[in-house]
Amino acid sequence: MFVCLCKGITDQQIADTVKNSKGVSCKDICQKLKVGSDCGCCLSEAQSLIEQLGHKQERESQVQQTSHS
Repeated sequence: MFVCLCKGITDQQIADTVKNSKGVSCKDICQKLKVGSDCGCCLSEAQSLIEQLGHKQERESQVQQTSHS
């Protein structure tokens, strides 16, 4: 699904960037992908998606750490 129509950025591209950018802020990811840099209509959706994906990564990391203990 396209999140940013102006730049043609999909939710999968955002997910891949979040996955490969552990510990990077939402603002940094948006700047890296140029999400919201034109009309800005997608910015709130992109930020919400990035936060959800970041929290999901944190939970998965905690589960992995617990299972390795």
